[in-house]
Parts: sequence; structure tokens; C-alpha cells
Amino acid sequence: MCRSKRVYSEVAARSFTMLSKIGASYYIALAVANIISFIAGTSLTWTSPMMLDLEHPDKTPFDTVLNPEQSSWISAMLPLGAIIGPHIFGYLAQKIGRKPTLFIAGVPFLVAYIVFAFAVYPWMYFVARFAVGMTVGGMFTVMPMYIAELAEDHNRGALSTAMNCFICFGFFFSHAVGSYMEIMRFNIILSVFPVIFLVLFPLLSSETPSYYLMKGKVDKAKARLVHIRKGKNEDDIEEEWNKLQEKAKTEVHGNLWDIFRHKGNRKAFITAMSLLGFQQFSGINAILFYAEDIFGEAQPSLEPQICSIIVGFTQFATSFWTPYIVDKLGRRILLVVSAIGIIIAEVPLGIYCLMKERGNIITFIGGTAITWSSPMLLDLEHPDQTPFDRVLEPEETSWISSVLPLGAVFGPYVFGFMAKTIGRKTTLMIAAVPFFLSFITLAIALYPWTYYVARFVKGMTIGGMFTVMPMYIAELAEDHNRGALGSSMNCFICLGFLFSHAVGSYLRPFPFNLILAVFPVIFIILFGLLSSESPVYYILKGHEEKAKKTLYEIRRGNEEGDIEKEWQHMQEMAKDITRGRMWNIFKEKSNRRAFVISMGLLAFQQVSGINAILFFAEDIFKHTGTTLSAEICSIIVGFTQFLSSFWTPFIVDKFGRRILLIISAIGIIIAEVPLGFYCHLDRGGTDVSKANMVPVVCLIWYILSFNTGVAILPWTIMGELFSPDVKTEGNSLVTSLTWLIGFVIAKYFQPLGDEIGLAIPFWFFSGCTALLIPFTLFFVIETKGKSLDEIQNMLKS
Repeated sequence: MCRSKRVYSEVAARSFTMLSKIGASYYIALAVANIISFIAGTSLTWTSPMMLDLEHPDKTPFDTVLNPEQSSWISAMLPLGAIIGPHIFGYLAQKIGRKPTLFIAGVPFLVAYIVFAFAVYPWMYFVARFAVGMTVGGMFTVMPMYIAELAEDHNRGALSTAMNCFICFGFFFSHAVGSYMEIMRFNIILSVFPVIFLVLFPLLSSETPSYYLMKGKVDKAKARLVHIRKGKNEDDIEEEWNKLQEKAKTEVHGNLWDIFRHKGNRKAFITAMSLLGFQQFSGINAILFYAEDIFGEAQPSLEPQICSIIVGFTQFATSFWTPYIVDKLGRRILLVVSAIGIIIAEVPLGIYCLMKERGNIITFIGGTAITWSSPMLLDLEHPDQTPFDRVLEPEETSWISSVLPLGAVFGPYVFGFMAKTIGRKTTLMIAAVPFFLSFITLAIALYPWTYYVARFVKGMTIGGMFTVMPMYIAELAEDHNRGALGSSMNCFICLGFLFSHAVGSYLRPFPFNLILAVFPVIFIILFGLLSSESPVYYILKGHEEKAKKTLYEIRRGNEEGDIEKEWQHMQEMAKDITRGRMWNIFKEKSNRRAFVISMGLLAFQQVSGINAILFFAEDIFKHTGTTLSAEICSIIVGFTQFLSSFWTPFIVDKFGRRILLIISAIGIIIAEVPLGFYCHLDRGGTDVSKANMVPVVCLIWYILSFNTGVAILPWTIMGELFSPDVKTEGNSLVTSLTWLIGFVIAKYFQPLGDEIGLAIPFWFFSGCTALLIPFTLFFVIETKGKSLDEIQNMLKS
């Protein structure tokens, strides 16, 4: 064994010496080292082709197909493992060297691919993906270090970015080969590459001189530097050697805390962490892990596999230009150009997806309308910015805010009746017209009363939207994703909130309202052209052929047997439906329970204080005296609200409605109680200047907690509970009463805050929210994964 090891070491040394003589040593060493970058690339995009097979009954190696929860964990285990990997492999790189560490990294890749090829249980995939993730995390830690220490100043950027070429080649390989191979064969092929790496890397690579110097092996370090710089000017090599020695003298063995002790390291940490954070938030891992799923959902004309291969090839081909230009143009300009390009790509992609979710454009418009008063009221109260001949009185501003929820009291009956009479799609299209007219009125109005009328009309439309949209979504969605699609409505509402805060805070009323008037026009065009009527509505009207055709269109890509089963279920449900009346809500036990649950949840939503915060966010920050401007604070809260709105659609069908409502309520209480104390101390004259960020932190926490459950789940649950014969009437009555509560809060919050301070209102809100917890535990039923028919049976039992 020892003799074999000695022979192998001698062969490796001779191979590296031979390469040194032709001046190619460290280029070859880095090329061979980057085989592991290629392997990492294949593992990053492995899920994109493989997940479709794991979810296919004829291709999965398991007894049953994976459920969405298991699929998401197989994808997520890699980045989870990558959290731990850098610490392990970083430690090894310091202790045993960069080269041995990279060599060791080849082993988990080999083992993992063998496991993937022969695994028969999902937990084996979890473990293997976690091990791969640890290795990928370690590779991304050690490889940049290895490259930087072997490269020269003039080509370090090019050699570092060349690593991306190998990673992208791995992406392309996974898409091109994995899309057309069965799981076992593909993973066996992938396992060959770690073997190649484990053979070639020891033969053709070198340890870095910097590591030898760090370990005090000066002679070995210099000999290694001379070897890898063979063919270079001797004076240049000597100069580089002197620099390495000087650097080694100033370096001491550090620990993790040293990152934060020294200003230079702190700045380096912030820069590196920010750049990599922005890299992740650009959406790259979502695209890498789920490329074929994304194309499958988007339904382009080409097959998802072909689209993924095109994207993979593009990624590989374009990876070559950065090494050539990075040391010419610099890092900063390329980062800026890259960021602009990503924005140009993702905005139209978002618009395309928005077109596929075109119904939700109107919820975005509703979101802009709800928070419209927050930035605009400050202008209306300012002598130089108001469009009127005088500033508004506090009573007038409170009415401008509160007439919206007052209008929303009546909207559900108008639009609910229309939804039942002329259809869900037509009703939603008509709803865009009042939005358009009200924004135009708000742009050119010269008298306060015109604002009252426009806001009232807008409120009626919002009340109608919150009645019809949950119904429309519930009737188009499938059982397994109804919660997610219902919750996605909140994402668009929150995007509207953010838009109002971010744009309205810096524009006068006239241009801001003209911009808002554009969105209803876009909605009418896209929704009219691209959306479908609900099959349930067609069945209720006796248009069975139309209903069946529509169902097959919206379920395109599903198994025909599943669609037929759903169609039969719809027909059975239609036989039991009679024409409902408002009083029928209270005749049947199931509908009475549905009313109590829906009304209770939405009442608690309102008394959590959300409308007070949405309507008066900038006023609240102005009153609490935080050092940041009210506009900036509102934008921060709006941005938090938008980002946090995305997690509920992903978790609602995994964890269920009840647990998220309880977690959400606890979080709201944690936010509002200390905010109330801050307001109480501030109003009492206590110096709170050292805690002036408390309002911002509390409201950010409030928004995070609110969006976890209380924001949208009451509307989602309402859309699921009422029986089909009284769904419209039930939704209308509950929505109307909800907005009546919202009107009372919007009308009296500002005057009450001026009179007694904000502490008592916030404590009142937190106390009411505390009651939501027992209400959820004892009254709310869990609808996760249940069909609408099963939900009715639960309500009747």
C-alpha cells in the first residue's frame, strides 16, 4: 500500500514537472481543478430534468410518485447542505491544504451519484442531496481561493471567471443529457466525472505557494512558485516571491470573530455578502432547480426539455466572454451591466406570467387604491402641493380615507349579483371601469367632494373585487393548489401597496393618478383576451358543453382521466344546487358555520389594525418621530409587505390554514404591544430618541406576521366554505360587513390618535388579535387539500 502511494506521488510530481517545463503548469492545474466546478454545475441543475421523472408514475424508482413536499425537500437539501459545507471545507483548506481538500471533495460527489442511481427510498435522495450540497458549498469556498493563489495579477479575474464556464457547461450537460435519460443511467454517467477528477487532479495539479508559506515551509513555497511561473522573467518571479513573503509576515492566524473586529474585514464581509445575496435574489437557483417546471407552467410552444437545453446552451456559450473582458473593463461596470440585463429579462417575464395570472392584475390595482391615501393625504394637507384652493381639514382627510371602506360595504352586493347573473369574468372586466374613472377623477379634481365620490366608487369596486376574485380563483383552482393560488392574490395586492408607497410618495396627485389609470386599461385588454370563464358558472347556467370545453382548456397538461373525474364531480355538484337567497345562509347548518368562520376571521383581520396602517402609514411614522423620513419608512414597510407576501402561497398547502393563522396572530401581538409602549412613552414626554427605530422594526414585524396568515387566508377560506347555491350571497354579506368594520376603523383612527395618542389603539388591536387564537382553535376547520365537496361535509358534521 505504502509503495503504491509512493509510486503514485512520484508520477504526480514528474507529471507536474513536465508541465512546468513547457510553461503550462498552473493553467493545466486550474483546468483540471475546474472539473469539480463542472461536476458542481451538473448537481445544481440535476433537479430540473430529474424531478419530472421522480414525479412520473412510470419513471420514478420509488413505489409511489413523490408528493410536492418531498420534491421541494429534494431541491432544498442541496442549498441547506451548502450552508454547512464552507465551514468544513474551509477548515480543511487551512489545515491540510487547498489541493488535498479539493481532492477530498470529489469523493462525496461520486458517492452521491451512485446513491441517486440505485436509491429506492426518498430519504436516500435527501441524504445524498445534502452531501452534494455540503460539497458544492465547500467547492465555492476553496476553488476561488485556489485560483486566486495560483493566478497572476494580470489574469486573476479571467481565471476566476473561467470557473463559471465549467459550471455552466455542467448546467448544459444536465439539461441536454438528463432530459432524455432514465434516472439510473444518467446518474451512472455523472459518477464517471468524479472518478476522472480523482485520477487527474493529483497528477496534474499543484498546492499553492501561499499555503506552504502559511505553514512555514518557505523552501517548498519558493520551489513551487518557480515551478508554476516557469518561463516568466526571473526578476518578476523574485518580485512576486518577495510580495508573498511580506504578506505572510503580516498575516496571523485568525478566527471567525476577526471578520467583525477590523474595519477592512467588515467592509469585505458586507461587500461579499451583499453581492452574493443579490446574486441569490436575482432568482438564479429558482431557474436552475426548476427550469423545466417553469417552462411546463409557462406552456411555450416548444417542449420544456428543449427550452431548458436552449437556456443551458446559452448559459454555457455566454460564460466565455467574461474571462476575456473582466480584466479589461473591471468588476464594477460588468456587475452594473449584468444587473440591468437581468432586470430587462425578468420584468417582461414577470409580465408574461402576470398575463397568465391576468385576473390578479385587478388585485394589484385594488392594492394601489387601498394605500393611495397614505402618500396622497400628506400632499392634500400641504399648502404648496394640494390641488385645491386650500389645505384640507382633518375631518375632510378622514372622510377621504374612510369613504373607500364605506363604498366597499355596498360593492359586494352589486358585484356579487353581477357575478351570478353575467359571469365571473365579465364582472371582473366591468370592475376595471370604475377604477379607471376614479383615478382620472382624482387626477383632475378641483373640489374635495369629487374626491369623496371617486373614493366611494373605488371602494365599491374593491368590495366587489374581494367578493368575486376568491370565488373565481376557488372555482378555477385544483384541490391541491387552491390555497396557494388563493394566497397568491395577496402578492399582487402587496405589489400594489408597494407601488403606491414607492411612486406616490414622490409624485404630485395629478401625475400619480394618471399613471394608476393606465393599469385598468391593461387589465381590460389582457383579461378580456386571455382569461377563461369559470366552468362552474357555465354549469349553473346550463351551458354544459361550454363548461366541459373550458375545463379541458384550463386543465391542459393534466391526465385526461383526472379531468374527466373532475368534470363528473362538477356535474354531480350542479344537480344539488338550487337558486339561493340571502336568508338561505342561515337556514342550513353548514352555511351558518361557514358564515361564522368567515365573518369571524375577517373581523379579526380588520381589528388587527391593518387598514389603519395601510391608510395612515406615513402619518403614523410622522407621529412616532422616527429619524427616517415618513416616506422612506413607508417604502420599507411596503417592500417588506411585498416580499413577505410570497411565502404564504408556498407553505399554505403544506402546513395548513389553522397553524398559519395562529402563528400570524402571535406575531402581530409581538409587534403591536411594544409599538404601543413606544407611542405611550413618546406622548408622555419620555426621551425615546435612542429607540427611534422601534416603530419601523415593529411595523416591519407586523407586516411579516400579518402576511403569514391573517392577510389572505380569511379570504381564501371564505372562498372555500359556502355551498355553491349561496356562495355569491355568502361572500357578498361577509365582505360587506368586513368593510363596514374597516370603515369604522379608518374613520376614527386618525381623530382618535390625535386625541388620545396611538398607544391605546395599538393595544386594542393587539388585544383583539389575541382572541383570534382561541377562535381559530375552536371554530375554524382545516381545509388544506380538501375538495369543495369534502369541505361541505365537514361543515355539516
